[in-house]
Amino acid sequence: MSISIFDFADIINKQIIITYYPNQNRRYTAQFEYGEIIEKGRECVLCGTYRNADSPRGAIIDYCNKISGQKIVFNAMSKERKQEFNIPELGE
Repeated sequence: MSISIFDFADIINKQIIITYYPNQNRRYTAQFEYGEIIEKGRECVLCGTYRNADSPRGAIIDYCNKISGQKIVFNAMSKERKQEFNIPELGE
């Protein structure tokens, strides 16, 4: 069972950013603003994860597939503001 990425964003009170690059084959990317992923098996490495696609919907679907089941960190370098969340299985 999955949760909508938009519902998850509301729960953690964070924004999803979709960026359009008209000069790069009309590419779209999707990612949580200021979020970095801690990939399973690489707990000491933060990854600025985003996904590419040829449409906003495609970028969101691809991003959901990439980050589902991972952990996301916001403001990783700030002891006062750092937040970590386990990401459930995500859908659109």
